[in-house]
Amino acid sequence: MIEIKPVTSKRERNIFLTFPWRIYKNDPLWVPPILSEKAKVIDPARGLFFRDGCAELFIAWKDGKGRHGATATPAGFFPGVPNFNEVLIHLNGLRHPWDYLRYLRYRNTKPKCIAIKSVVLPPEYWDTGVAILLFDEMAKRASARGYEWADLSLTGESNVDTWPLAHHMGAQMYKRYRFYKKSL
Repeated sequence: MIEIKPVTSKRERNIFLTFPWRIYKNDPLWVPPILSEKAKVIDPARGLFFRDGCAELFIAWKDGKGRHGATATPAGFFPGVPNFNEVLIHLNGLRHPWDYLRYLRYRNTKPKCIAIKSVVLPPEYWDTGVAILLFDEMAKRASARGYEWADLSLTGESNVDTWPLAHHMGAQMYKRYRFYKKSL
């Protein structure tokens, strides 16, 4: 059984932080992040999203808690953050001194959208419904906090796994990105 639970302890926060190593350990192109920097981001006392927005960390657990306190294997995570682009779009790139005055006007604007930029699941959990469970839990909590929609904007057209998930969840395309390549 898969359960979606919030991260509540230091131990679970460490599991959340180190989870990508489990997925990408054999990928020769993966560059691991600096853990101390990532730890600051998800620390409620220091993290920007906890200070200026809201954030909650979740892990999908397979088979709950094991016997004698042994914890089961995490099955994925699904980071979502307030879409600060809703504020930044009004600031003209902060290119001129008066743009900072405009910042004062919009600084307390609460985004209506939560931005979801990745779904992280080990291959053995692809096509199992774990991503849908994670999205559903996030949608419930985001809605309860006043968010009206979710931005899945980094979903590429060639991503054969995420497109069906997005459409299954009722997502609609509202913008399109293109990727260009140039030899150096």
